[in-house]
Amino acid sequence: MQFAAVLFACGAAYGETNFCLQDTSAIKSIRLSEVEVSRRVNPLKIAPGKLTYQVTKGSAGSSGSALELLRRMPGVTILSNGTISLNGQAGIQLLVDGKTNFMNGENLINFLASMPASSLDVVELITQPDATLDANGEARFINLKQAIRKANGLSVSVATNAEQGKYSRTYQNIAVTANTSKWTTSHTYSYGEGTELIDVNSTRYISRGTEMGSNALRLDMDAIRKRKYHNHYYNGTLDYTPNDNVKIGGYVLINNHERTKQEAVRSQFFYSASQLDSSIATANILKHTFKNFSTGAHVTLQLATGSKWENYVDRQQFRQAETQDQVLDKFGTDGSAITSQQQLRGETGGRLQLQPYNRNTCLTSGQMWRLPLEEN
Repeated sequence: MQFAAVLFACGAAYGETNFCLQDTSAIKSIRLSEVEVSRRVNPLKIAPGKLTYQVTKGSAGSSGSALELLRRMPGVTILSNGTISLNGQAGIQLLVDGKTNFMNGENLINFLASMPASSLDVVELITQPDATLDANGEARFINLKQAIRKANGLSVSVATNAEQGKYSRTYQNIAVTANTSKWTTSHTYSYGEGTELIDVNSTRYISRGTEMGSNALRLDMDAIRKRKYHNHYYNGTLDYTPNDNVKIGGYVLINNHERTKQEAVRSQFFYSASQLDSSIATANILKHTFKNFSTGAHVTLQLATGSKWENYVDRQQFRQAETQDQVLDKFGTDGSAITSQQQLRGETGGRLQLQPYNRNTCLTSGQMWRLPLEEN
């Protein structure tokens, strides 16, 4: 329906203006092919003791790794040694789909750097754990919930991310999900490679007291660290839901990470601003390999009384090895070698296997019973 009366100028000549009145009150029918209603969605949801970020509704998780996503979360700080703090407090436990992750240190960093952010649905930052989590005093949790596609059919997602500074970094991942009325399977693979650069210049004063004058020994150090890495990540799941009350499934997770750290450090000692006493040059090459293989199965039963019974069985295996070569040279004021070159070479290897990790939980009317953890 349209009704309008339009008054417009028809023309102007010799200083005279003529006006015409056009009646457009004729009824017209308009047929719309499509109506689109849109609004801005806030991916953050804040509740007492918990902050939830919906990855699929925000731009932060469109590409890149879970490590980069967590570093953009409010209140989360991740150091290069694997220490994670939330709101300035350390002692964070990382969960994946509510299950404890036993990795820490640089191995945890490697795992998060391999996991694609697009495979996650929700990130929960929990500062006040509820009864379903082991509080352990003042423990805090970061729970990574992986995305589950419920619509029937086939879904394929491909993402790539590239960064260019002095050195480049790339990250690619592909995710395939297939759903039927009773079966759900998903496969996620990602590959990342690049070089990280850390350049540190420092000056230290070494003295017996607080004197910072000419009697104090000054140390100028220039450390350049280059870390070249590449990693492979694969996660496959298979779930069977015969009805609304029963769900059975299993998963396989493989993560291979290899990193080579090249470090060159030059330290110069001064007894005054202009007098060089000696210098030390150190070259260090560290090759680190980390492999993770995890598999498990789960059964969930929804009872008629409204209670839910869950049972998980997981097997996690971690392997890591390091090879290190180090060369140390000491030089005098004229650049001549003070001592013969010192070389250090070492190899380390380790294996950790947890089998089985059982969790049997029954939730009914807000109460919970849990079997103890068994480790090998």
